[in-house]
Amino acid sequence: MKQAGWTRLSKSGTTCWAHWVHEASTWQVRHCGHPTANWPYYLIDPVSLCTVVSFNGLGFKTVTVSMDVVERVLSGQLQLTNENCVENIMRVMVTSFGKEIES
Repeated sequence: MKQAGWTRLSKSGTTCWAHWVHEASTWQVRHCGHPTANWPYYLIDPVSLCTVVSFNGLGFKTVTVSMDVVERVLSGQLQLTNENCVENIMRVMVTSFGKEIES
């Protein structure tokens, strides 16, 4: 899987523990490492170093959705919050109905 603007940092062909970096912003998408996880991908904010999860507190289903979320956060389409989160965790806020992210 190659998406413009992203570089894979982990060995190609592996899924568990795989991770990518957004070249322009250094945001990261990482796989949790569990081979049967339903929402295995999470994000790392390079500024706060917080782990970022979906609005529902879970990770994201696919790497493509995860990358799309990063790009939407960077463009201002999605916002982050640490409300009702444990330390060093943030969630993506849904800003309007009809534009929810697929978690």
